[in-house]
Amino acid sequence: MSVLALSNETVQRRALRLSLGVALVFVITQLLAWPMANIAPFMIGTLLQDSGPLPLRRGWFIFKIAALSTISGFFIAVFLDSFPLLMILVASVLLYGLYRFILQSGDHILLIVCKLYHLF
Repeated sequence: MSVLALSNETVQRRALRLSLGVALVFVITQLLAWPMANIAPFMIGTLLQDSGPLPLRRGWFIFKIAALSTISGFFIAVFLDSFPLLMILVASVLLYGLYRFILQSGDHILLIVCKLYHLF
């Protein structure tokens, strides 16, 4: 009986963590008028729905990939803005690379969302 009660408590704790985390991120991003306010709850939802906390090493890797994709998206937008044909070609090559990455790695959905969001 105690195993069943513990399991039920764990499920309730995970549900509470997910609902409060997504709601808190949504409220904060709306109050700050952040441009990523529409996608931030989805991103935090993918992190909070895991059964346990994200390992620090994995979180650092996701942070580095998100920072790299943000910086590269900024440079692509700034430097290739006057060359639309070249920008389309570069975006196509990057999307193809992302497609191959998704097929081969099976990586966390947050990485894929960050890469796609900052590509355009």
